Amino acid sequence: MHTNSKENDNLSPASQIISALHIILRSQAVMPGVETPYSQTTSPNSNHCAIELMTKALQLDATLHDISSLETVIDKINNLHRQLTEQKEKLISSIMLHKGLTSPIWYLPTEVLSQVFVHCLPEDKYLSPVSKLAPVLLTRICRRWREVAVGTPSLWDRLDVPYDLTRKRELPFCLDIWLKRSRGRLLSLALTCCFSSTLIEL
Repeated sequence: MHTNSKENDNLSPASQIISALHIILRSQAVMPGVETPYSQTTSPNSNHCAIELMTKALQLDATLHDISSLETVIDKINNLHRQLTEQKEKLISSIMLHKGLTSPIWYLPTEVLSQVFVHCLPEDKYLSPVSKLAPVLLTRICRRWREVAVGTPSLWDRLDVPYDLTRKRELPFCLDIWLKRSRGRLLSLALTCCFSSTLIEL
């Protein structure tokens, strides 16, 4: 716990890191020269050449060290870029969610929303208990919609019962849920025999 706290204290805001990178990019790195007084000499002094060779070797070591440090920095920048990209995606999702919550439909009175749901029902004489169609679909959007849909008996007063011999144990559960949600209204039923129907969780 203490270690994570200390690590967080050493972290700088992304904006400060980006500003520092801009400053670095505007500056110009000083690179060591590759030429020596003996580069173009046909008969160089061997002692002086050895000294220049050692000097260049030291410069090469320093340059390699700088490159290694730069690669480490680049890795950290790539990691920072990944984190900021993930944060951006989360913020976009959050913004879209909150924009949706400002829609007038979320503030409709329950009675009005119930009537809207009734008009969402398929025009079929009997309703099928599948998740992609109302009224079941209306119970899978959000908590409030589910409460309103379950509490609107006129959504549940007609049913096309898919009698699947391979899943007949689920049929009583489906009928029981539909009857409870119809709350005493006259229930119109149609029985459809099939072999591939999929009853869903209501």
